Amino acid sequence: MKEFELDSNEEAEELGEENSDLPKRKGADFWKPLLMALQEAGTPIPKALAHEYVIKSLKISEDELLQTRKKSGNKKIANDIDWARESLKQMGLIAPPQKGEAGKWALTKKGKEISPSIFDFIEQEDLKKEFRKNKNAVPYDFDKDEDKPFIQTHLFKQIVQLLLRKKNVILQGAPGVGKTFLAKKIAYQILGETNDDLIEMVQFHQSYSYEDFVQGFRPDNHGFLVKDGVFVQLCNKANANPRKKYFLIIDEINRGNLSKIFGELMMLIEQDKRTPNYAISLTYSKSESYKFFVPENLYIIGTMNTADRSLALVDYALRRRFAFVTIQPDFGDVFKDFMLDCGVSNSMLEHVVLSILNTNEKIKGDPNLGEGFQLGHSYFCTFKEGMDEKIWWEELLEYELKPLLEEIWFDDSKSIEKTMEILAYHR
Repeated sequence: MKEFELDSNEEAEELGEENSDLPKRKGADFWKPLLMALQEAGTPIPKALAHEYVIKSLKISEDELLQTRKKSGNKKIANDIDWARESLKQMGLIAPPQKGEAGKWALTKKGKEISPSIFDFIEQEDLKKEFRKNKNAVPYDFDKDEDKPFIQTHLFKQIVQLLLRKKNVILQGAPGVGKTFLAKKIAYQILGETNDDLIEMVQFHQSYSYEDFVQGFRPDNHGFLVKDGVFVQLCNKANANPRKKYFLIIDEINRGNLSKIFGELMMLIEQDKRTPNYAISLTYSKSESYKFFVPENLYIIGTMNTADRSLALVDYALRRRFAFVTIQPDFGDVFKDFMLDCGVSNSMLEHVVLSILNTNEKIKGDPNLGEGFQLGHSYFCTFKEGMDEKIWWEELLEYELKPLLEEIWFDDSKSIEKTMEILAYHR
C-alpha cells in the first residue's frame, strides 16, 4: 500500500498538472463510485464503463479526471480512478484481469465477502440489501447506558483511553467480574454505537492454532486451499475501510499457546508497528510479493481469568505488547440498584453484599489464593422477578458457590465450612 497512498497530491508526472486551477481530490474519493460500479455490475466490466460511471457519479469533467496523472516508482497511473483501483488491488479487493477479460475490472472473492465494510460509507438507499449498514446499531454512551457493567465510571473511561493509545488491552481478573461483557461495552463506547458488525469475537483454547487465527490450509471440494483466519480477515476489513474502527475480542486469551497462535504477528500488533513499513510475508503466503501488516484502526481486547491454576504464565513478549487492567468484583451502587430492580428485598441484598465482601476478604487474605480467586458479581445477577429469593440463594450456594469453594480450598475443609456459615441466609 505504500506506493499508492490515498492522498492524490503527490508529485505529478512530467506531463504536469495542466489544469492546476481545478479542485484537488483524494484517491479515496474515487473508491465509492468505483466500488459501486463493480458491486452493481456483479460481473467484470470494461474499464471504460467503470470510468464512465465514476465521472457521472462525481459529476466531473474529463479534464478534472486527468488533472493528476502520476508516476509512482516504475508504474504510471493514468488518473485517479486507475490509482484508486491499484490501491484496492493491492488490498486484494479488486482482481487482475482474467484470461479473455483483458481491460475488465471486478471485485475479488475477498472484496465481495467484505463488501459490507467497504460500502458502509455509501448512501444506503443506493445499495443492495445485503450491503447495507447494520440497522440494529444504535448510539451508545456509557453514561446513559441502563445496562452498564458494574465498574466505576472513571475506570471505564480510563480503559477506553488506554486502548486508544496502546491499541491492545487485556482485562484480567477473577471469574464472574464481567470481563467479556465489559469488553464489548468498551468497543461500543469508542464506536459511539452498538455496531457488532465492527466487532469480532473468538475464544482461545488449547487446540486453537495459527491456522485458525492467521492463515492455513483448509479442506475444499478440490483438495486443500490456503484460507485466511479470523484475524487476517478482520485486518482486511479494517484496511478496506480506514474510516471505521474495528475490534477483536479474544476471550480467555491465556488458554491458548500464544506464541504458536500469533506466530510472526507478535511484532505486528505493537502500536508503533501498525504501518506498511513493517509489512512481512505470512507463513502460508501464496506470493513473496504479498506483504501483510496490522492496520492502525484495529484494536485488540483480551480477557484473562487469573484464578485457573492450569494456565501457563502469559508469554513475556505478548505481555509487553498489551496493557493489563485488573477488574475487581464490584458490589457498589450500580450492583445494588440492579438487584433491587430485579426484585431482591433490601434484607437479602444487604446479606448478599456483606457476606460476599467478607468471603472475598478471607480469600484475598489466604496466602495460597489472593484477589484473583474472589467471587465475582456476575454470580449474583441471575435473580429474576417473581423468584423465591430464599430458594434462589440456597440453590446458588449449594450448586455454584460451594463447588467453587471446594475447588479453591481443596485441602482446607474448615475454611469451606466457615465460609458457608457466613454465606447462609437465616432470616
